[in-house]
Amino acid sequence: MNDTNETRLNTTAQLRASLWGTLEVRFQSIRNDIERYGFIVGVLGRFAYPRLGRTDKGVPIRYPARLLSLAVFRDSPA
Repeated sequence: MNDTNETRLNTTAQLRASLWGTLEVRFQSIRNDIERYGFIVGVLGRFAYPRLGRTDKGVPIRYPARLLSLAVFRDSPA
């Protein structure tokens, strides 16, 4: 299994692999809404969201939503 830093994901194929669980990704925790918004904007900008084709546009949207939802569960008290 590949292990990569989140910022090194540069293709929608890599994002898909990450979403499907075939690519292990390390990322730093997000502490507040400002950092959360910055992360989302960064992902959309890195993948040039407005220029993506219709079939690829859903991937950069699902990716931060998935990571942020996982972070919420990880950081919540047991």
